[in-house]
Order: sequence, then C-alpha cells, then structure tokens
Amino acid sequence: DALPILADDTGDHVEIPVDKSDKSDISVPRALKIEAANFELGAVIGRGGFSSVHMATYRLSDFRNLDVAFKRFTGTLELNATDVGMIETEIQLLYSFSMHPNIIGLIGANTDPMARDGSGALIGIGLVLEYANRGSIYDLLHNGSDLSWVVRVGLLSDTCTAMVALHSQAPKKVIRSEERRVGKECRSRW
Repeated sequence: DALPILADDTGDHVEIPVDKSDKSDISVPRALKIEAANFELGAVIGRGGFSSVHMATYRLSDFRNLDVAFKRFTGTLELNATDVGMIETEIQLLYSFSMHPNIIGLIGANTDPMARDGSGALIGIGLVLEYANRGSIYDLLHNGSDLSWVVRVGLLSDTCTAMVALHSQAPKKVIRSEERRVGKECRSRW
C-alpha cells in the first residue's frame, strides 16, 4: 500500500510507503510510526471537539528526551470509515508541511488504540506534534506581555506565510479546520 502525500512546492503527489500492520485501519507513513514504550503521556494542555492535547515526553533513539505535544483522538476504540478518513487526512496534511517553519511539525503517529506508554498508561490513537513552548499567539498577545511591534508584525507575517502554504496545497474543507490552529502556537525562536 502507498499513501499519496503532497510533498513539494509544486503540489505533486509522492507515493509514501505506509504501514497498516497494527490494530487499526489508519494508514501512516512508516517513518511516522512511534514506539509507544518510548513515550510518556503527561497532563492535558488543551481540548477540542474530537481530541485532547497532552504534554508528553518522547525518548529518542539516542536516549535524549524530547518535549512534545500528543493529540489523542477521543472515542477511537471503535473507528468508523469517517473517523479513519479524518485522521488520515490530518496526518497527510501535517506530514506534507512537516518542514514548514511556520506550521507545527508532525513528529509521529500512533494508530494502535490499545497502545500503552512507558509507564503503562493507555495512550490510544494520536499524533506526536512539535511542542509550542511559548503557548498560543492569542495568549501571548492578550496576557499583558509587552511585545514590541517588530515581534507582533513578525507573528502576523509568520501566520500569513503558513496560511498561504496551506491554501496553496490543502483541500478547502481541510483548510477551514486547520486555519484555527495555524499560527496559534508559538515556539521560542524569537
């Protein structure tokens, strides 16, 4: 099996080998499969309609720990075709933009609904995402911080750059849901 994924600036599709050997029917590029035992799920840091986002730690192959966010899909023990399609579309979209500097990167995915982390906690189906250690742009702009206009304009520019990238490659119905998230998280690069 192969999953078509937008992989370059021209919009050309590239066939990426996928792994469907686990207990779900969700197609995931092999490079994105995580080892659940190397994962430690932490506190909830956000909630959405179909998921919760947890602070987490992922142990890399060189035994360094990486702070990540884990988007755990709720109610995924009985996946239907619509749910599988929604999750695969999100994986495809995030994977296609994983190297974009203004979009939170997808690090990996777990598609085994019965997977447990290194402590034995059930993690279920979810996505391992780059952790935005500065929080959301909304919080940053509204918490009373004295941000210079240079920083504010930089945040606006970064958000616009991400929106242009999404609109140039992503299907319209996917863009609507991702627009709410793009640019909302801040990393500590400024």
